[in-house]
Amino acid sequence: MINALYSQQKNNAGPRLELIHADSLYSAGINTQVLDGNVIFRQENTEMRCDSAIRYIDLNKVVFIGDVRIVKEAQSLYAQQIDYYQPRELFIARQDVKLTDSTKVLTCKQLKYWQDENRTLARFNVILRDTLRGMTLTGDSVHYHLDERYARVLINPVFTQTDSSDSTDLSITGKMIDLFDDGERIEVSENVHISRGDVEARCDTLKYNRSESSITLLANPRVIQDFDLMLGQKMQLFLDGTAVHSISIEEDAFVATRNDTAGTFFYDYLLGRDIDIILTDGDIDTVYVQGQATSYYHVIEERKLKGINKVIGDELLIDFDNGSIQLVSIMSTPSVCEGAFYPPGFSGEAAFTMELTELEKRYMKTFEEFER
Repeated sequence: MINALYSQQKNNAGPRLELIHADSLYSAGINTQVLDGNVIFRQENTEMRCDSAIRYIDLNKVVFIGDVRIVKEAQSLYAQQIDYYQPRELFIARQDVKLTDSTKVLTCKQLKYWQDENRTLARFNVILRDTLRGMTLTGDSVHYHLDERYARVLINPVFTQTDSSDSTDLSITGKMIDLFDDGERIEVSENVHISRGDVEARCDTLKYNRSESSITLLANPRVIQDFDLMLGQKMQLFLDGTAVHSISIEEDAFVATRNDTAGTFFYDYLLGRDIDIILTDGDIDTVYVQGQATSYYHVIEERKLKGINKVIGDELLIDFDNGSIQLVSIMSTPSVCEGAFYPPGFSGEAAFTMELTELEKRYMKTFEEFER
């Protein structure tokens, strides 16, 4: 049994590394020492434990081998092998890597940890979990700054938020994910895809604010739910847990809903400057359209198509039931309010038919993007 204090430490090698215990120690050369059995080191407030270790004195390097545990206050690092470069205060961990910090746990195949900066670079099958917030961040390259509570995923990033009230997760992917304040805010860029139950969304810039329970979609945002489609220049999803309870669409707003109450399906359309949508149990319940508000909706009676109503006004309030429009309320001065009814097969208005054709093309083009 050996209890000793390493005094042979080079200048500028960082804080002194003390050997507290080892069952055996022998020299494997002028500048190499091998320690075996219940090895314990200490460096200031950091303790290192392992089955065996190799110390390269001239390199100021120690290789910890076998069930390695490095504990510093509330943080712990575990791996089967950890190489420690003292002057740089750099640990390189390999195999079964697990870093624990309070409620957060990071696992991966390879980890670089800079102790003085309290930051890491994790590689390959990285999983960062926050058990308190029900969040998981995965990827193959994760930069994690523990003191700054910031993480960036560059390769195959996936962010998942678990709802404690059900088993449905909110999942977000993209080219790069930045996580701020331990996940209170995240930003995702390029080829962003959001999934939550039957709600899917795509855009090129996403901002998620957990404290405000909102997701902002920018740069070509589009949302689809079952066969309902929503488009605009800017969109916001407002959450209850991870469930979407309302959607706000700003600038060039477009909503298409599929109506299949007549045994076949038709598309109803809503257009305006801005559109606000209220969802109930995942289905569209109420829609409020502002600015050059226009609706095209099919009138169904006794499961038969009676025709199409086109309504234009300053503001429209639309109530839905089982996915189909039940009532359209116009809030507008009479001078800017218009309405027209077109029966089936009506051929006297070529412009109206062209409008419907262009709207359907817009719907189908975007819908096919989600199918790919």
